[in-house]
Amino acid sequence: MLIIICHSLYAQNVAVLSLDGTGDYVEIAHSQAFDLSQLTLECWIFTPVTMDGILNDQWRVLISKSNEPGDPSSERDYNFYAGTNEDVKVTFLHLSSSIFGPTNLNLPTPFEPQTWHHVAVSVSQTGLHRYFADGVELGQVQGTSGTANRNYSLRIGKSDNLWNSRIDEVRVWNVARTQAEIQANMNQPLTGNETGLVAYYRFDQLESLGVGGDGLVDDVRDFSGKGNHGDLVGDAKLVPATDLSLPVELSAFSGTMTQEGVQLHWRTQSETHNLGFHIYRSQSKAGEYLRITPIRIKGHGTDATPHDYSFLDETAEVGKPYYYYIEDTDFSGQTHKSHIIQVGAPTSKGKIVTKWACFRK
Repeated sequence: MLIIICHSLYAQNVAVLSLDGTGDYVEIAHSQAFDLSQLTLECWIFTPVTMDGILNDQWRVLISKSNEPGDPSSERDYNFYAGTNEDVKVTFLHLSSSIFGPTNLNLPTPFEPQTWHHVAVSVSQTGLHRYFADGVELGQVQGTSGTANRNYSLRIGKSDNLWNSRIDEVRVWNVARTQAEIQANMNQPLTGNETGLVAYYRFDQLESLGVGGDGLVDDVRDFSGKGNHGDLVGDAKLVPATDLSLPVELSAFSGTMTQEGVQLHWRTQSETHNLGFHIYRSQSKAGEYLRITPIRIKGHGTDATPHDYSFLDETAEVGKPYYYYIEDTDFSGQTHKSHIIQVGAPTSKGKIVTKWACFRK
């Protein structure tokens, strides 16, 4: 059952999809139902702690139908993004399409981190783009008309970058919906037989639906009745809708190359049932990450005050680039990953090259 709490437009289902931004997403095989000449894409999003630390740190993808990431042709039937120009708050919505054209509209009030919001974009037969935030139309931008009919998979949370938070009630339509139509059912579940609905993901539970041919209980049902079920990839998981607070609120994470190794530092603004931390390292961003902490670094349990932590990676070699992330564990054994940071080699003048990946104002 979907519930709305007060004016904040907080979407709460039985469960929601949780993605950590390091390779997690939902894959849905190509279907002719996704070959559209008009459309509406909509979903509820729980905004990340930060929008920073990505390949292209202007936006993060929510729903996409495009070729494989890294393909130089960069063909996109339609990709829907939440964007930022300040790395923390969501400040604009963006549609990127080789068919309908790229457009975006700014939010009148940026979305604060860790808040639920409903977002949507529609494209009409004439190529008119309309953007919506929390049921209110933000404006219209003229794009181009055409049919997005290339043989690409539909993905939730992945394209050229990855969504790094929770997402729920993903809906794909083959009609351009109006503000009144979006408002009419954005706060309640659909029956599944609504006119124009071609895919609908509620993320209530995982099932074994034969997606991917692995026989595992890692599939999400398409409640539109069209059979476009999805497969969870990476560490994508469903979490209870009532469990919407992160055990650790990370406000800073940085690294410095020294002659002794890489000195890592991070700060938590607050901690909830935090058992502690492990550090993982790789020599390439998309490579294998290995744990480098011999024992868990003890956390502060539940504490609403900031705490600073540090760890020296003595095995790092000067002159080589490294990639790190922090994994925290709560008292129930659940783990959560931070963003990845890159720590580079010293410059010729001996200055340190450090890339910040997580900073909350």
